[in-house]
Amino acid sequence: MAAVGIDKNDPTPLYYQIAQDMRAKIASGRWGPEDKLPSENQLTAQYGVSRIAVRQALAELEKDGLIVKRRGKGSFLTRRAVPFVHAMDYTLTSSQRFAGEGVSLTAQVLCCRQLTAGQLADSRTGFVLEEPAVFYRRLFLLEGRPVALSCSWLPQQLVPGLGDSPLPQGRISPQLYRRYGLQASRVEDYLEVVAPTASEAQQLQITRESSLLLLKGTAYLLDGRALEHSATLWVGDRVRFKFGYSL
Repeated sequence: MAAVGIDKNDPTPLYYQIAQDMRAKIASGRWGPEDKLPSENQLTAQYGVSRIAVRQALAELEKDGLIVKRRGKGSFLTRRAVPFVHAMDYTLTSSQRFAGEGVSLTAQVLCCRQLTAGQLADSRTGFVLEEPAVFYRRLFLLEGRPVALSCSWLPQQLVPGLGDSPLPQGRISPQLYRRYGLQASRVEDYLEVVAPTASEAQQLQITRESSLLLLKGTAYLLDGRALEHSATLWVGDRVRFKFGYSL
């Protein structure tokens, strides 16, 4: 009988398959925040693997902040083990939406610079600038843990002087409205799954085998002008995207 959740004929390491299966169980709500996980012996029997593979899988989950090991007691889910749900309705700015859900999401500006027209803005998307722009790279942290890397490009003519001073709390949207009276009225985004580069994995504190959700798109003003081009890499097992449709 095949072990639950893994395929021993798959070249993917067994510990990684186990970790992924356990992540799926956590995401499904099988175990709730702060619940105790099955013991190493129980997991070894369940998956039909060596204890070493189980320990490696648990180490992966611990490294990603999903579980915590308590000496003599076992492994427990952390309070925020279930992935954060990111609503895609865009009826609120991100900071308002997160604050309303009681979630602490902070942003750190890693880089800010001026780019010229014709530059390749992003190798992942192949986006080439049609006009000079202000560029920001930011790291988002959910309850202090890295959850996303974001790149933003804003037409320089719309936001003169934006990059000349620090960005308060790493937030772009509030500054656009307060300083320039600009607010997006429409957003077009595309979502795809990608693998992290070595640099991205290091910044997001994940392994190279982890999956990232790349959300890329453009925010437009009411008159149709592009206000912001963006590409955000979300850690796949730390966030879910919620889509709603009115029929």
